[in-house]
Amino acid sequence: MIKSQETEKAGEKMPAFFQDIEVFRGDGSRNEKGETLEEFLENYDPYRYKNPCCTVDMAVFGYSGKDPENLEDLRILLIRRKNHPSIGDWPCREGLLS
Repeated sequence: MIKSQETEKAGEKMPAFFQDIEVFRGDGSRNEKGETLEEFLENYDPYRYKNPCCTVDMAVFGYSGKDPENLEDLRILLIRRKNHPSIGDWPCREGLLS
């Protein structure tokens, strides 16, 4: 059993949120630490951030053209994920607020 399914901290157990992790596999790459998704989840500390924690998702648009009616000149900023979950995917920029 992977710790992601049940994590112990200070005598408490944290249940898994998902039974099927395939949706989070991304392109199957290893992260910068050389971890697979399973290894990342095994080492993940769900108590690292205070709960509840606030996150922000944003869409950053740019325009590089001269004709404002031409939507082909409209751009959106995407950053390829280099860590699990969903490594290799191209989501909109997001982050935790502190």
